[in-house]
Amino acid sequence: MGRVDTVSAVEPMIYRVPHEEVRAILEKIPGYGLIGVDVENEASLMDDMLASEKDRIGYARKKVTENGADSAIFLVKDDTGILTINIGDVITIRIRIRGHRRFLNDLGLRREGNGTDKTGC
Repeated sequence: MGRVDTVSAVEPMIYRVPHEEVRAILEKIPGYGLIGVDVENEASLMDDMLASEKDRIGYARKKVTENGADSAIFLVKDDTGILTINIGDVITIRIRIRGHRRFLNDLGLRREGNGTDKTGC
């Protein structure tokens, strides 16, 4: 009989990002292997008209500069890092990157709890 390998599911790891650092992070994040940027603005159709990743990251920077970030978390799941930024209940920004280990080290982010605490986000 052949050996059966089992794959253990790895729980996502969650890191709280200080909201006052989000603007500076948005300037640096393209250097970490940008995979994609999603911006959802419930109060505007502008986000739906942005064609390129460059346009979306620029729009995200503009909105964070104008409004500040209310909360931000960095989630590592399936070897991808996802930065999620919330501005009120109106704007949500999700940025996916490949270089999450370097990103975490450079920013000195520490894992929150057991990786499943999502309160306040």
